[in-house]
Amino acid sequence: MTATAIAATDRPTGIPIRRPKVDLANADLDRWMVPGDPLFSHLLAALSAAFPNGEDFFVESVRNYRSRVESDPVLKARVKGFIGQEAMHGREHRALNARLSALGYPTEDLDRDILVAATRLQKLPKPVQLAITAASEHFTTVLARTVLGDEQTRETLFPAPDARLLITWHALEELEHKDVAFDLLKEVDGSYALRVLGLLLAAGGFGTALARGYVRGVVADRRHLGFSALRRHVRNRRKQQMVSGRSALAILGYVRPGYHPRHMDTDALVVEWRERLGPYVTTNPRRAS
Repeated sequence: MTATAIAATDRPTGIPIRRPKVDLANADLDRWMVPGDPLFSHLLAALSAAFPNGEDFFVESVRNYRSRVESDPVLKARVKGFIGQEAMHGREHRALNARLSALGYPTEDLDRDILVAATRLQKLPKPVQLAITAASEHFTTVLARTVLGDEQTRETLFPAPDARLLITWHALEELEHKDVAFDLLKEVDGSYALRVLGLLLAAGGFGTALARGYVRGVVADRRHLGFSALRRHVRNRRKQQMVSGRSALAILGYVRPGYHPRHMDTDALVVEWRERLGPYVTTNPRRAS
């Protein structure tokens, strides 16, 4: 099914809260999540480690304006769904991060670094915090679209079934709520300058901490970076699309005047993956935190 095959009346709606049916604290993972490739393995571990405290920041930046949407029942429901999904993402990634730490990844150190970054960013004015969240959601939307839309990327970077379930579940929900923070930001302050400032601060705050954590992990495991590992990494770079020039260009599209998350058509992916993941998730668990 292509995106153009979905009629407007059939487009996916709602932001349901789900939980993957897997014990991520005991996930079946090898030492290298990407077999034979420490570089990509550490990148994925760093991304997972960044999510819990990053998601907490996103939730709080949106929760700051819950009273602002009381008169708009549609946006109010979307904000509620956003908060529930993001809270669940943080919880499940914390479980996975504990497993990754046991395997030797420095997820605890990066978790603390992201918390420090989030604490600093929370001292900024509330509209700026929301702009950081809207920009960060654009970044995750680009990654989510690639993960769900490219089978070779999933096979290359997420060969373990437990990790693949986590990432596809997370990616689906990122697409479902991709425009919530952005639309709320437009209600609060729709200025172009604030939108771009949010992107710069997201990259400088969370992005810098993530990059530091990634480098720290790679340096600690540098003894594993032999010729065969580097050769495998080069092959994997060619096979996957998550880390690519195309993704970088899509991320930079956020600075285009007139940009809106809905310009990135992901309806077909949402419809497809709601069906595919149905048997592997629990929908609307009692609490998301």
